[in-house]
Amino acid sequence: MNILAVGCHADDIAIGCGGTLAMYAQAGHRVYGMTLTDSETHFAAKNIHRSREQAYAEECAAAGTIGYEVVDCREIQCTVGELRYSVELMRYLEHFLFVHDIKMVFTHWRNDQNMDHQECYRLVTTAARHVGSLFTFRANWYSNATSALGENVFSDISKTVEIKRTALNAFQSEIANRGAEWLHSFIDYNRILGGWHGTGHVEPFECIRLKLEI
Repeated sequence: MNILAVGCHADDIAIGCGGTLAMYAQAGHRVYGMTLTDSETHFAAKNIHRSREQAYAEECAAAGTIGYEVVDCREIQCTVGELRYSVELMRYLEHFLFVHDIKMVFTHWRNDQNMDHQECYRLVTTAARHVGSLFTFRANWYSNATSALGENVFSDISKTVEIKRTALNAFQSEIANRGAEWLHSFIDYNRILGGWHGTGHVEPFECIRLKLEI
């Protein structure tokens, strides 16, 4: 089976579904990852800086750890904060899905407070309207009390959580900018969910569509 994960920023895929993708890769499935912005960030007030070159190198290192192939789409990437739905970008995604016979897609959830993430959801769900299985994930801690991620599918990543941890550790620019708690918070969340589900670590998803196959 061919699988595609689409994120807005270099670390989103590892955060949202890194453990799950590692399991699919270990099982012999072909896994791709696509990032729709250049991931360059400059927030002077908080002294947060990351160049696009840093972000791409870190993403490639994380992908190598997880076991997915980075789709080099730098020619169509937007500047951070400027991702918008467009027919051209949607067609680019749609073409990739058809050419690579993608059967399962992971991307951002619809009500994320990051606007790049919301636009990514619109782009991917439109492009992937013919794909059998579609799941959305959380890649940050911005909350909306009136509309939360509907976590209705859970992936037991107990056997791949250390792969996810190592992949997240590849994003040294993020750790330098935000501190070690940036990494620990995501792994801890997976651990808490694992406790609720009677296992070690769990990644949650909102299922938009699921095709059962025998």
